[in-house]
Amino acid sequence: MLLERLRLVNFRNFDSITQLFSSGVNVFYGENGSGKTSLLEALCLFSLGRSFRGGTVKHLVATGHPFFQAQLSLAPGAPLSTTELVAVGDHQNQLKFSVDGNIARVSEVVNHLPMQLLCANSFQMLESGAAHRRHLLDWGCFFFERAFIRTWQRFCHVLKQRNRWLKSMGPGHLHQRALAVWDREFLGCGTLVDEARRRYYALFIPALEEALLRFLPQFRFDCAYVPGWGEMGLEGALKTRFERDRMLGYTSVGPHRGDIDILVGGVPAKQVLSRGQIKLFVCATLVARAEVLVRHSQRACLILVDDVAAELDRHSLARLLDDLLALGSQVVLTSIEPLAESKGGLRGDTGWQSMVEVPLRAVQWA
Repeated sequence: MLLERLRLVNFRNFDSITQLFSSGVNVFYGENGSGKTSLLEALCLFSLGRSFRGGTVKHLVATGHPFFQAQLSLAPGAPLSTTELVAVGDHQNQLKFSVDGNIARVSEVVNHLPMQLLCANSFQMLESGAAHRRHLLDWGCFFFERAFIRTWQRFCHVLKQRNRWLKSMGPGHLHQRALAVWDREFLGCGTLVDEARRRYYALFIPALEEALLRFLPQFRFDCAYVPGWGEMGLEGALKTRFERDRMLGYTSVGPHRGDIDILVGGVPAKQVLSRGQIKLFVCATLVARAEVLVRHSQRACLILVDDVAAELDRHSLARLLDDLLALGSQVVLTSIEPLAESKGGLRGDTGWQSMVEVPLRAVQWA
């Protein structure tokens, strides 16, 4: 499906606005405070179920109003019926979704239009903890395996219960036998999560390696999937770590500790790459995930990039735009200035005759 129209009411600094989108590349440019990032933030509610900028739902509601509403109109490849996705949030921090008028869970909404976002927070993929790299895998698992979301939710429930037992129990075999019930569930769900991640990893890494050759050809990257436990396997790791986990009060091994090691010459990539090069690495992962989705599931992906020209030189920006164009996906970009003028006139380099550039001004969105 394609994003056709976004309507916002009482969202951030938008009283009421309706924005149409082309099926190709959409560029929204303007000065700071003109609403560029907020536009992407509204779109991402339907991908993340929350704001990527942090904060609570009530912070999304325009001042002086009790609620906001964001409505997406999605159209299939042919002019058939249109799907309507609606998000409503209020000052009580409640966020509710619906699809064609029917109440829906976040997972049901996300499945209608796969989205990928590149923003300032995306640097955390290399600079912060493993959770951001696990998301690379889990995003793909969600779209490739129908049962993954239920398996992951079950695993999170079991993990919570196991941690509760670990916090409350003292030494003794009776407690350990009781915990064994949750250990069996943990092992079963955890194994399924790990297997799904390995299957997607096998698809994703070759595409990432190809993208890195285009974006950062001067570096040799070594990536390795880390399941979240040692070579002894999950069952052995649970037994070995039992006493330590009991003392800590939480489970220290399992899929919730999974990661992807990303090295350059045997050194963590974040210690080698510059800020601009880290952005190029993140760009490569975005392109790779989109390529895998199109190649193996025939589903298009909506690409969102906030402040696309930031931290990139003219040559790197042109390379990114060319790769996004080659995906054949619908793209929404924001920029301080038109890309036809940015970095010396990129449109001439990339040949984006179909690129639609829309100016935003704060007065229009007040």
